[in-house]
Order: sequence, then C-alpha cells, then structure tokens
Amino acid sequence: MKQATKYRHTTGKAQKRELWYPDLKPNSNASDNTTIVANDKYIAVNWNSVAATVAILSLSEPGKRSRPDPTLIQSSGQLTDFKFSPFKNTFLATSSDDGYIKLWDLPQSISDANNISTATAVLAGHKKGVDAISFHPSASDILASISTDKTVAIWDLTKQHIVTQQPCGDGGQSLAWNPIGSLLAIPCRDKLIRVIDPRAPAKEGGEKGKQAHEGVKPMRVVWLSDDHFLTTGFSKNRERQYAIWNRSNLEKPVKMTVVDTSTGVMTPLFDPDARLLFLGGNGDSVIRTYEVAEDSMSLSDLPSVSVDQPQKGLCLVPKKELDMMEVEVDRVLRLTPQGITPVSFSVPRKTKSSFASELYPDTAGDIPSLSSSSWLSGETMGPSLVKL
Repeated sequence: MKQATKYRHTTGKAQKRELWYPDLKPNSNASDNTTIVANDKYIAVNWNSVAATVAILSLSEPGKRSRPDPTLIQSSGQLTDFKFSPFKNTFLATSSDDGYIKLWDLPQSISDANNISTATAVLAGHKKGVDAISFHPSASDILASISTDKTVAIWDLTKQHIVTQQPCGDGGQSLAWNPIGSLLAIPCRDKLIRVIDPRAPAKEGGEKGKQAHEGVKPMRVVWLSDDHFLTTGFSKNRERQYAIWNRSNLEKPVKMTVVDTSTGVMTPLFDPDARLLFLGGNGDSVIRTYEVAEDSMSLSDLPSVSVDQPQKGLCLVPKKELDMMEVEVDRVLRLTPQGITPVSFSVPRKTKSSFASELYPDTAGDIPSLSSSSWLSGETMGPSLVKL
C-alpha cells in the first residue's frame, strides 16, 4: 500500500481567459527546440521570424497587450535554446545553429521597450551549432552547452570563455544539471545517455554512454534527485516512453514505461518541492501529471489536464509567483499556436483562510550559493533556500 502524501489530491485546470496571454506568433518550425521559458518577471517565447527571435512578455500582465507585438530580441541563425539566469531575472542566454551563445541584459520594464538587437556578450568557442544550454543551479556565472561539434563545454561568464570542454558522443539533444550542480546528464544523438562530471579530466575517447531510448526522435532529460534522473524518448515502434535512471548504474533503467503512441517530443517538467512531474508533448492537448516518491522514485498517476488547443511547449512558473492562498502548488504555462494558457495545479482545502505552510517547503532562491571560481576550484553546494 502506498503511503498517503500531501499532494495526492492535486488537480489542474486552465485559468480564466482573462489570465491568458493571447494573440502571439510562436515559431511554427521549432517543435523540437525550446519554445517557452519563464521566471518571476518575464516570459520568453520562440517567435515566428526569419532570424532567431525571442519575444519577451511580462508575467504579471496577461490579457490584451497595448501594442501589436511584444519586445523582440533579434539574434542570428536559427534559435535552438534560450534560458533565464536563476540569479538575475533580467539576464537571458540564447543559442543558435551558427555556433554562438549570446547573453542579453533586459530592461527592468518592457512596457515601452524597443526591440533589442545588440547582445551584451557573444560567446564563441564551439565549431558547429549549439543545441542546448543550461545555467548552473547554484553557482553564479556558470553555463553549460552542448554542440553538434560533439563536445560539451562549461563557460565562465565572468571571463566569457570556455573553462572546460569534453567530447560527448555524437553531440547532445538536451542537457541538465543535477540539483547540487556536480553532474550533467546528456541524451545524445547516438541514442546513448551520458552522465558527465564537467570538472573531471576528459576521458580519452569521451565518456562512454549507455543505450537509452531506441527511437530516432529527440530525447529530453530532467533530474529527480542528486542520483536519479528521468528521460523521455521513443521506442523503435514510435511509442513514447519515459525512463528513470540511477546515475551510478546506467546498464539499464530503474524503470521504462510506455506512455502512448504519438509523434510529439515530450517535455518533462519537475517540481522538486512538491515532487510533481508534468509531461506534455508538442501537439498534445493533455498534460500528464505524476507524483514521484522520494525514496523509491516510483511514479503515481495524478489526474491529467485536458484542454482544447494543442500545445507547442510547456514551462513552469517560479514558486513565489503562485497564488498560495488558493493553495496553488504549481502553474504550467502552455504555449499554443495562438497564445499562452496558464494551467493551475492546486490541492483542495475545506478552508483557505490561512497559509498552508506544509505544502510550501523552503525553495531555491535567487542568491547563488557559490561563485564561479569556487565551483571551478572544486566546491559543491546545492541552491540557497528561501521561505515562501
């Protein structure tokens, strides 16, 4: 019998239409790349344009905009990934297929901001296109990147250059730091999963990977703990799957599960505080929800959320932006062909007159635990936590 948990009755539903972000023009050709990210201030969307373009929206201003188009960041090449810094909500990194990573300082207010075409810095070091990037979860000014030049690189943004670079199979499709920022999990184009210590000396011939999903479409990865991570991918028969792995034994997954048969790449989103996992694929009209047991890493099904429009991408909203007096424990932003629909996940309560502190443990804050130099010298520390 499974132990009852505080979140077992979590349910989700789309918010009211006045809280949607309508009339957007997301990139129709970016189904396998990042399409939407958010922090506590802004939402960034892969915009429909000839060049690499990111639209910036104010998270706190849903509804009709005062002008036709939002503020646009106009880069070069074809956009492959973009991420906000976890420590500065106006700092954005973008990557593209021309091999460059660009850093952007956004204005404190975008209500009257002009389009931005000049980056704060341009990082050059990969010989081919950059497929994915990821900020370190607890050390300032550390960025990881994976490229079609078959290497993974670590950048020190204070010096704007690569500090370590390792071979990585045939190049990666995505990458993710474990919660304490000591390891990277990388699903690669050769269908192998690799776990790399980016501060360790590179192994001759690169890190050996293990067979993950056998399908040809891209895989995605998210960590569930410091030692376990989850991948999504496809079987040879085009079945969509998720797999849970123990990073110390990649010979076979802890569990491999078939979700359904469909063509959209599934995005996994994980909330480590509530231990809720959300899965949604490009073209889907449903968000699947699971609770992840902390000890066994087993997944328990929670009610899925069905909506009327197919989605192009998903992202989570930071905890401190949730409506806690309505016992909202998570909010997923669904990017559709026409706009963004927020989906709210809450725990039912008989009374909502007081703050449900037991549902809101301390969460990762916006102050780094380590400097880039401390992390590069070998220190390891998880994110600094704050009370909600």
